[in-house]
Amino acid sequence: MFITVLPMLGDYFTNQLLSGTPGTTMIGNTIEGLLQSPGQQGQGAALALLLLVVLLVPMVYYASATARASRENI
Repeated sequence: MFITVLPMLGDYFTNQLLSGTPGTTMIGNTIEGLLQSPGQQGQGAALALLLLVVLLVPMVYYASATARASRENI
């Protein structure tokens, strides 16, 4: 799960190379745009932290559920 989720949400440059249209904006493109525009770095940082929390919660749940299942099988 970890190997597929992180590149899926973090690999925004491939989308930019392949499509090049503004209608296919991914979250990574939005964060990059906010971090590069003057005065918008705070919003970009908040969005990056929000994305981190959104990714971290299911990953922690998955890791704890996997550990719990392996303990029950022993």
